[in-house]
Amino acid sequence: MKKVLVINSGSSSIKYQLFDMLNNTVLAKGLLEQIGEPQSKLTHHTRTAGGAWDEILRTQKVTGHQEGFALIGATSRARSATPVSFSASAIGSSTVVKNSANRPLSMPRLWRLSVN
Repeated sequence: MKKVLVINSGSSSIKYQLFDMLNNTVLAKGLLEQIGEPQSKLTHHTRTAGGAWDEILRTQKVTGHQEGFALIGATSRARSATPVSFSASAIGSSTVVKNSANRPLSMPRLWRLSVN
């Protein structure tokens, strides 16, 4: 299965979708918001075998993005009715930063991973 993980990482959130490129479907998607706040919220969805969405909500303190990605991976593996492996053939990323005029500036990136 060829999978592509797309990540949109902002200053206090991570949005993500995992695509199955052979079947043109979304396998998982989610949003982790309020990173660095006293109470962060993760909404994680995985597609069930029947095509419906399984939703998991978690609230806990997440101090940074590295901790956020670990929470997303652990939630997908351990708590989903249909666990999803985030191993991918490519990863697309968009990071939003502010430029010198304090305007949002998107920085898209695409990494192709070598898969054995």
